[in-house]
Amino acid sequence: MGNGGRRTPLRVLGALVLLAGVFLLLVTLMELFGSLSADGGPGGWAWWTAVAGLPLVVAGGWLLQAGAATEPPKRPACATCGREARPGARFCDGCGALL
Repeated sequence: MGNGGRRTPLRVLGALVLLAGVFLLLVTLMELFGSLSADGGPGGWAWWTAVAGLPLVVAGGWLLQAGAATEPPKRPACATCGREARPGARFCDGCGALL
């Protein structure tokens, strides 16, 4: 499996993890703002959703970046022998053919 095959699952997983984190943060914000008008403070679970949501947002963003990373450019190969050429080379190091 090439890098393209590895990047797609990272993008999908990153998007899912990011969405889960954003959802938990939205639940936290709704609980916090909802508790401003009510007596008492927010429930204890509201803080746990924020504690879980923030790392999920960070991990999801990291996975999306890893999935979007590009491959380094490939070096040209000799048409005669197939050997990879050095950057800037005009002739093949293996067979001497013009690149």
